[in-house]
Amino acid sequence: MRRGVWLLGLLLLLIPLAGCALAGDVTPPPGYEATRAALATATAAPPAVPLPPRPPDPEAGAAIYAARCAACHGETGLGDGRQAAGLPVT
Repeated sequence: MRRGVWLLGLLLLLIPLAGCALAGDVTPPPGYEATRAALATATAAPPAVPLPPRPPDPEAGAAIYAARCAACHGETGLGDGRQAAGLPVT
């Protein structure tokens, strides 16, 4: 009896779906092309990063490194500067 009720419920569910022909309706909804174009624009590659107006100056960079970085990073950048031992992260 219980199996018959289950089958009847399944049959009542499937009968309305049998008349559907959703696969034949391929018309896109209104505004589909605009949404598709907006998504394509949003996922496009970001603009290229502009190059600096002139090439970097290694001598100026070395002076900045010596003044601001070498105390912790060391002269060769290995993290063995004179203040490196006092930092919480090795």
